[in-house]
Amino acid sequence: MKRFELDNYKIDIINLYQNQGLSCDKIAKVYGASLCGIYDALRRWKIPTRNLSKSHKIYKMNDSFFKIIDTEDKAYWLGFIYADGFVTMPHSFGLALAMKDKSHLVKLLKCLESDYPLHNYETNSEYGKHPYSRLLINNEEIFNDLQNKGVKLRKTLIIEFPSEEILPKKLYRHFIRGYFDGDGSLILSEGSINFKICGTKEFLYKLIEIFNKVSAYDFKYKLYKRNKDTKNNYYLSYGGLRKVYSILSYLYKDSTIFLERKRDKYKKLEEMFYS
Repeated sequence: MKRFELDNYKIDIINLYQNQGLSCDKIAKVYGASLCGIYDALRRWKIPTRNLSKSHKIYKMNDSFFKIIDTEDKAYWLGFIYADGFVTMPHSFGLALAMKDKSHLVKLLKCLESDYPLHNYETNSEYGKHPYSRLLINNEEIFNDLQNKGVKLRKTLIIEFPSEEILPKKLYRHFIRGYFDGDGSLILSEGSINFKICGTKEFLYKLIEIFNKVSAYDFKYKLYKRNKDTKNNYYLSYGGLRKVYSILSYLYKDSTIFLERKRDKYKKLEEMFYS
């Protein structure tokens, strides 16, 4: 890799070095660069380099959290990671959320019994600045367990609903709630109530099948393309107070873990339903 090509990976390299404790040698292997190239890049970016005695910090972690999905918390976070998380080589997984949802990442760290740090960044676009918080965890066991549970590299267009061997039926609603919190929306406006969730055709067809089993309403197997030029990237959408409430009550009723701002919308929908 040429010298300044590493600049394209600046944030990730700094994160791996400063926050995840990887050595320059390991980072060089990840990016196909030379050891000197990584050192040179860190110095150009004015990142203090450390000696070997300080080359790796061990963070606390419940390594077996995703080994068996047998609780509400585990099912929820697996669903959230399916929607909004990622795994990356050599053995890391991460989540990046808008700054307003940073407290949700704190919840995940609490479930993982971890003291991994959260780091704040900001992106710039034609619409303005967008602050966000990111968690990147370097843990081989967690990485392997997530991959075994269906969280694949570049998963967006190939994701499938987990099998019963991975996710027991009794935990479906917690998994789907996590997925919806990560990649779904509920619109409540004057004259319009709409539930929307994104995914692959295979994943969404399974959701429709589940909704038809837990609701008295008939949910049609109709999907919409998110982008006409992208294969296997769809969303399903349903409107109407009673139909949408039947889905959201299945997902949120008596739940103990959720993204607050979306649960608040459910509570507002519930008020509308009973008014």
